Amino acid sequence: MLFILVLLCAYFSVATLTETYPEGADAAEAIAAQLTDTLAGPVAAAAGDTGADAAFTERLARLLGQRDLEVTVAAGSPREVRAAFEKLLAEGKTPVRIFTTREAHATVARIQGNLPGLEDVPLVAPPSHTWPTFLKTNNLLNVANQIAVMAIVAAGMSAPAARGGDAGTAARQADLERSNAELQHFAEIVSHDLEEPLRTIVSYTDLLAARYGSALDDRGRRYLSHTAEGARRKRQGFAGTDVVSRRSARGLVRQRICRCVDRGDADGRSGGGGHA
Repeated sequence: MLFILVLLCAYFSVATLTETYPEGADAAEAIAAQLTDTLAGPVAAAAGDTGADAAFTERLARLLGQRDLEVTVAAGSPREVRAAFEKLLAEGKTPVRIFTTREAHATVARIQGNLPGLEDVPLVAPPSHTWPTFLKTNNLLNVANQIAVMAIVAAGMSAPAARGGDAGTAARQADLERSNAELQHFAEIVSHDLEEPLRTIVSYTDLLAARYGSALDDRGRRYLSHTAEGARRKRQGFAGTDVVSRRSARGLVRQRICRCVDRGDADGRSGGGGHA
């Protein structure tokens, strides 16, 4: 079984190979890695207003600052990015490079082309690389969810086969019950291990909002809100999987007990009739 799963993972990994681009802090790392030490002068980091964009500009500003480069962040809506560029031009700080993400590249290029003085500035995005979309984080989380659900369904389907009154099926019933318990335990582990990092994210984003929310601007508070809300939705999904798993297991036990009691009553009535 394990060998088959490995083969399936290898097949889907090869079948879903595609050209992808790094996002967030990974995109900043990729850009910084390809820069030469001869770069000098002011630079700009331009991106949108998503959480990944914020991670990109923050990480890139830190990396380029370590090279003693003056970095201006132009992030947010297209209007906010344009305003940041206009301010740079007004201060006479025309950047020698503009760095952006692949997602924001078209928008930044359009803004750049409409501002005299920036049209000839090189616009740099992170390089692409080949990676299986099957192995992306979101896909792996979805696969883990499906495994947990399949474990619960398998437990429910195998339960009827485990019921039997013949002595010859006792060993098989014990094996099936042990298998059901292992599947139940696996579903709980998957749910818990995937939920724990999300619990940490929610706790720290709430702590940041409570302690430093007043020091952030509207965009910063919006980033925190998006992060916490997304983590909470995922936590609820994993928690729901765990609840369904526990309730399914309890339901199977109750059904087994009730049917055994009903069978015992029927045997008692049949035996009593024979003595009469």
